[in-house]
Amino acid sequence: MRHMQTATWLVSRELTEAAGSFDTRCWSTDDGEYFFRAIMKSDGIRFVPDARVFYRAYSSNSLSHIGPSRSKKEAQLLGMKIQIGYLRSMQENERVRAACLNYLQTWLGNSTGTP
Repeated sequence: MRHMQTATWLVSRELTEAAGSFDTRCWSTDDGEYFFRAIMKSDGIRFVPDARVFYRAYSSNSLSHIGPSRSKKEAQLLGMKIQIGYLRSMQENERVRAACLNYLQTWLGNSTGTP
């Protein structure tokens, strides 16, 4: 699986406080940047295969569904750069570099920011 919608993450209050607030410069990808910091502050991630999430219905007014504006692309690129920096600060090897390249190719080729 390439993407796990952030509504699937169960995060304690302590971890939420340790991660800090959202980086509003990354408004089109702020949840990804935020949860990356939460992961870095955590003791690890546990996958629960039988868990389910029910998420909001599509809204054309949602920030994630606004057309490809210059400011959205700039915010998206900034968020991606920050997230890649976080990952590479944790580990630097061929697997990490390949994952970063896959991330860039998947998201930058898509004008809406949704894989």
